[in-house]
Amino acid sequence: MKLFSKTYDINSNHCILTFLGIKFKFKSEIANLYNLIYEQNRLLNHIIDITKIPKAKGELRERQLKCVDILKKLDKICKENNIQYWINFGTLLGAVRHKGFIPWDDDIDTCMLREDYNRILPILKKEFENSEDIIVRERAATANVFQTRIGEKDNKYAVDIFPVDKYPAAQINDLEIEEISKRIKSARKKLDKKYPKMHYSIEKIHQAKDDIIKFEKEFNLLSDNNTIEKPVLFFGIDYPYLYDRLCYNWDVIFPLNTIEFEGELYPCPNKYVEQLNDAYCNEYMLFPPPRLQKLIYKNYLTGI
Repeated sequence: MKLFSKTYDINSNHCILTFLGIKFKFKSEIANLYNLIYEQNRLLNHIIDITKIPKAKGELRERQLKCVDILKKLDKICKENNIQYWINFGTLLGAVRHKGFIPWDDDIDTCMLREDYNRILPILKKEFENSEDIIVRERAATANVFQTRIGEKDNKYAVDIFPVDKYPAAQINDLEIEEISKRIKSARKKLDKKYPKMHYSIEKIHQAKDDIIKFEKEFNLLSDNNTIEKPVLFFGIDYPYLYDRLCYNWDVIFPLNTIEFEGELYPCPNKYVEQLNDAYCNEYMLFPPPRLQKLIYKNYLTGI
């Protein structure tokens, strides 16, 4: 049982505090506010087809197209070096829903298996070492965000690469996926605790990357003896994901499929619709409510 929890009932506009199993109910202006936002969002989805929203214009569109240029270079590098990657997250959502960028998005998300992720970093650094505008980043300046980023030096546009690790099991059910996802988040919390948000030297960054693997092993997410041909895959703790489901059976990702994005075909997960349904609560074809409101609404629905 949780020691303390807080939820919002958007029907009665109350905040519900639970302490040691005892519930206290208070009138909440926040619940009332987000109830109004939820109703407006529902109306928006009723009257507008999100797939018909026009592409971005102006500066945002320019940044998007520069991201596409980087993606094309990444695609070429991967093909030349026999490295597999796939588009994911908001970029995958944009490909399915808009055949390109989500109109308000400004970066591109890709994934790779850890072994390919480790191989490509020195290749990327060499590729862009003489670029005046593009840098290859191993960690955000003052945050424990360790995914590789190929982007503009002032962080105006970028392509992110997220590592995917192999869990030592062949096929798992939904309950096991939920349990493993909790362990992934626990390992991530330990990483955040050891590495506060501040500037680090490159040596400190490499130490943290070693600890990423160490913590994943400590929480029984990785094994030195994983010889399973098609293991379960999970998102590495290099990044603090907000999704509830952080691991997938092999056949959700492989063999890679292809999908149109900004006029070109790119690799994507095999069962990309299943992955989008998991990530966006079966609502990926709808306008998203504000993030905080969505979390409150989700807590209200599940009774967490």
